[in-house]
Parts: sequence; C-alpha cells; structure tokens
Amino acid sequence: MNLLNLKNTLQTSLVIRLTFLFLLTTIIIWLLSVLTAAYISMVQKRQHIIEDLSVLSEMNIVLSNQRFEEAERDAKNLMYQRSLASEIHHNDIFPEVSRHLSVGPSNCTPTLNGEKHRLFLQSSDIDEKSFRRDSFILNHKNEISLLSTNNPSDYSTLQPLTRKSFPLYPTHAGFYWSEPEYINGKGWHASVAVADQQGVFFGVTVKLPDLITKSHLPLDDSIRVWLDQNNHLLPFSYIPQKIRTQLENVTLHDGWQQIPGFLILRTTLHGPGWSLVTLYPYGN
Repeated sequence: MNLLNLKNTLQTSLVIRLTFLFLLTTIIIWLLSVLTAAYISMVQKRQHIIEDLSVLSEMNIVLSNQRFEEAERDAKNLMYQRSLASEIHHNDIFPEVSRHLSVGPSNCTPTLNGEKHRLFLQSSDIDEKSFRRDSFILNHKNEISLLSTNNPSDYSTLQPLTRKSFPLYPTHAGFYWSEPEYINGKGWHASVAVADQQGVFFGVTVKLPDLITKSHLPLDDSIRVWLDQNNHLLPFSYIPQKIRTQLENVTLHDGWQQIPGFLILRTTLHGPGWSLVTLYPYGN
C-alpha cells in the first residue's frame, strides 16, 4: 500500500513538474515574443524618424548649398567683370537689374581710368522676395568700393568689412569665407571673396536670417544647430547649456550617430564648410 501511494505521489509530482515547466516555457516564449515585437517596433520607429529627418534635412541642405554656391559664383564673376572693365561701357539689356559704377583710385586698386571704363553688377534674384547680395572690392588698405543694391541703407552691411574679416588662407578652392557677423537691424551675414593676382578681394555678402529660420524642421522636438569647420557652435546656434556640453564632448562625423538622449544627423555644407546638425530626442 505504501509503495502504491509512493508511486502515485511520484507520478503526481512529475505531472506537476512537467506542467510547471510547460507553463514556464510558455511564459518565456511569450515574453520573448513581446520583447522581440517591442524591439522590432522600436527599430522601425527609429528608422522612420531617421528617414523623415533625412528628407527634411536634405531640403534645407540643398537650399543652403545653393545660396553659398551662388555667392561664390557671384564673387568670381565680379572679379571676372573687373578684369574686363576696360571693355565694358554699358548694358542696356537689363537696366532694371544692372548698375554702372565708376571705380576711382580712392576706392580700389588697380585703378580704372576715364569715364568710359565702367563696371556693372547684375543683382541676383533667388526667389519671389527678390533676394539680393551686396558686392564689394576690398584693397590692401581696407578701402572698399561698394557695389551694392539700389537701397542706400545696404551700406551698413559692408561697413564692418576689413581684410581681417577674412582668413589668411582660402577656406577652399580659392574662396575666402568670413566669420558670420551680426548687423543691427539686418541680422546675421557672412561674406565670401576671391583674390586677384594683386591680392585685391572681390566678394559678396550672404544674408543668413532666412537660412537660419528655414533650417528649423517642422518637428516640435527637433533641435537644429550650426557648427564651424572645427565643430564649434556658430554664434547664432542657441541651445541649452546641457546639450551644448554634450556636443562639445562628442566627436561628430557626417551622417547619423547617437548620443545619450538624442539621435544626431550631421551634414557638411558647401562654401564656408559649416555643418548643419539635427538633434532629435530619442531614448537609448
């Protein structure tokens, strides 16, 4: 009788153990499936965020690159026009967008002599707002020949310009880009110039306020900052000190990377070599 009871007890215990193992295995499989589904969902969400931010950021990158590249072309074209100044007398084809300016010895070297020697500047229209750049010729004595738009107030944009505004060596491909500078009432500007064989600078100013405004993505949580060539924040990049410290303590590279609390997309721009950095809050 005792043996029978012992046998029944062992059988019951075995069934309980098997049932427990089955339930435990089922729970583990369920937990694994839940965790796997959550991980896949997180990866997909992260991928969607990356794709959306990449598309929106690319639009701003194209706009910024276009602005900087056109400014460089304008500066180079200004130097070319100056080299042909003795052959240019007038331009009656586009009087509404061209100006004839005499360049005298007190403004620029080398000197243009005679009334017949005139230099014209064709303004650039980027969009419906008739975006225009102010042009200048800067000699070794920091004397500027102003070739600005028809608005006399634009002179204030060029007043702070001196040779010290530009780097000692070209930023790239023979183009000298100045540091961004804030002009009261006009916002942030930067200038680009090329130099001829005599070291005279021919350049244009680039208005930055609309680029800075348009660089903010239509995502409430995203943060957009601008960096210089040394990965230092440009003065018009306003972010909390905590995030600033994080960026200063990480080695940024072009493309996507992740730091605690953020996904980061960094893209190097043409022209001055600045970078646009998008930070999107994202948990690890």
